[in-house]
Amino acid sequence: MNAQHMILLGTALLAAPACVSGEGDLDVEDDVDATIDGKADGISAQAGAILSLVNDPRISREQLDDDAGLSNRVATDIIALRDAELIDDLAELDAIPYVGPRTLEKLAAYAVEVIPPATTARTFPVAITADTTWSPSMGPLSLQSFHVPADVTLTITPGTTVYVKNGPLFVGGKLVVQGVRAAPVALVGDGPELTAWSGIDVLAGGTLTLDHAVITDASSGVSTRSGAAETRLTNLTIERFGFQGIAAGPNTTIDVDGFVATHSGALGDAVRVAAGADVTVRNAVVSIAHSPFDNSGTLLVEGATFVNNRFTYGFGWNSSPQTTVRNAIFAGGLVGELAGTLELERVLLWNTENEQHLPAGADVLHGDPAFVSATDYHLTPGSPAIDAGSGGAGHDLAGNPRVGAPDLGAYELVR
Repeated sequence: MNAQHMILLGTALLAAPACVSGEGDLDVEDDVDATIDGKADGISAQAGAILSLVNDPRISREQLDDDAGLSNRVATDIIALRDAELIDDLAELDAIPYVGPRTLEKLAAYAVEVIPPATTARTFPVAITADTTWSPSMGPLSLQSFHVPADVTLTITPGTTVYVKNGPLFVGGKLVVQGVRAAPVALVGDGPELTAWSGIDVLAGGTLTLDHAVITDASSGVSTRSGAAETRLTNLTIERFGFQGIAAGPNTTIDVDGFVATHSGALGDAVRVAAGADVTVRNAVVSIAHSPFDNSGTLLVEGATFVNNRFTYGFGWNSSPQTTVRNAIFAGGLVGELAGTLELERVLLWNTENEQHLPAGADVLHGDPAFVSATDYHLTPGSPAIDAGSGGAGHDLAGNPRVGAPDLGAYELVR
C-alpha cells in the first residue's frame, strides 16, 4: 500500500467513530493486525466476487456498514482506498486495519446478495447518451452492435461480464475498462467461436483505456481507425479470435503492456499494424495463432514469448518498414522475414524452421527455453533465457520486476 493510501486511511480512521465490542455496535471487524494467512476455506475462491463488490462505485460506505454488517470504520476505510485507487487483490484489502477473515466472509456473503447470478442478462439499447457505468451489481449485460458516442464516457468496473453478439462496440467517445487481476472485465462473444462479434472498434476521436480484460470469440479484439485519439491496453487477454487480436489503423498509435493472444482463425494475426501506425507491445504471450504479427508500419515487440504459431513467415506478412523484436523467445513453428526491415535483438529460437530467411547479423541464440510445461511458459532454473536480455521493460507479464539483465520472454524467473 502506498503513502497516499496510508494518508487516506489514517484520515478515515480519525473521522470514523470507534467500534468497541460490547458497546452496542454489533458490526463485524477483525483484530487490528488480523491477516488472511490461514484464512477460512473458500475465501480465496471468492476473491473475484469480493473485489468486484468493493470496487463497484455504486457500493457506498452505508451499504458496507448497514447491509453487509461491517463496522463503520472498516467500511469507511474500504471506500477510501477504493476511491483512491482500485483494490487489486485480497492482500491489499487485508492490509486495511481491522480487515481479516471475518470481514472477508461478510463481504463474500454480501456479494452473493448484491451481484445477480449469471443466468440472466440485462439487454442494453444500441447506444448511450450520457456518461454511464456498468458494474457487476447490474448482472451480466447483453449487447448487439453498441455505440459510445463523442463526448460520452462508458466505464466498466472490475468483475463485469458483457455478452456481445454480431456487431462491434463502437467507441467515438471514451471507453474505460477497469478490471483488476483477480476480477477482470469479460467481453464474451455470444455466438460462434472466433466470429461471434466484431470486437472493440475505436473510431476517429475515440479513446480507449483498458486494464485487465478478457475478450473472447471476436473476429478482431481491439481495432483503431485513422484519427483515433488514444489507445492504451494493459493486461489484455484475447482468446479465440478470427482475424486480428489487435489491429492498428492508419496513422494511429497503440501502447500495449501485458498481452496474451491465443487460438486464432486460419488467417489470424495477433497484432496487425497498418501503414503509418506505431505500435509498442511489451510483455506478451502469443500461441497457436496464424501469425504473431503483420506489420506495415512501425512495431516494437519487447519481452515476448511466441509458441507454435503457424504462419510460415512468423515475423509478419508485410513487415515494412520497421519491425523490432527484443528479448523474445520463439518456440516451435516457422520463422522468417518476407519484406521490410526486421531487427532481432536477443532472441532465443527453439525447434523452429525456416531460419534461413532471418536477416543477416540477427542477434539470436538457440536452445530449449525450459518452460515449466507445454502450456506454462514461465522459465525454470537453467534456462538459457535467464539473464540473456538487454535493457527492456521494468516488469514482466505477471507484474514481477525485471532485475539486472532481463530474462528473455514474457516471464522473469522469480528467484
